[in-house]
Amino acid sequence: MQMNHADFARSPALRASLKRGLARQAIAAADRCRPDLPGLIRMAAGLRPNPKGVERMAARIKAHPGVTRVTAARDGRSLTFIARLVRMVDARVGGDTMLHETGLIYLRCRVGMMGQGLSFELSAVGFCCHALERLVERSDLPLDRALLPQVDAEAQQILRALGQRFRDRRGRRRLPCRPDRRRLGRKP
Repeated sequence: MQMNHADFARSPALRASLKRGLARQAIAAADRCRPDLPGLIRMAAGLRPNPKGVERMAARIKAHPGVTRVTAARDGRSLTFIARLVRMVDARVGGDTMLHETGLIYLRCRVGMMGQGLSFELSAVGFCCHALERLVERSDLPLDRALLPQVDAEAQQILRALGQRFRDRRGRRRLPCRPDRRRLGRKP
């Protein structure tokens, strides 16, 4: 019996044998275009609180390697960018290192005006090599396309969902460090 391409791409045995190579290939591709994170932060610190200035800054940041997404806010007073970094990841349990490997870190930086000053909000999500291998092995991602853009899309979805967690009922940003007074004393 001959396999057609659709069956071949969904084959668990094929995914298991390709997972390690595809994960390493994605990390190597990300490592070749690493961003200058301190330079990006310094550049973003020069943001001017007007729509034209935000558009110009977004274009300048988008031109840097390793920046996967840049969006300007509708009000023209802030922008958000996501940078992809390759770093060593340590998983620790009770002070003991359980896992030490290379992984991808996606850092989202929102830069905008808060009162008279400039504020930075940072959040991050990481994928170790093992997680990338499991993504290849257990998902229906197409094997004929590069893994890195698909991981970029996953990270953007996670960061978007994380950003939605910190909004109040009216859709305004609520920082996680400020307690919600109405919920104090209640059990989750």
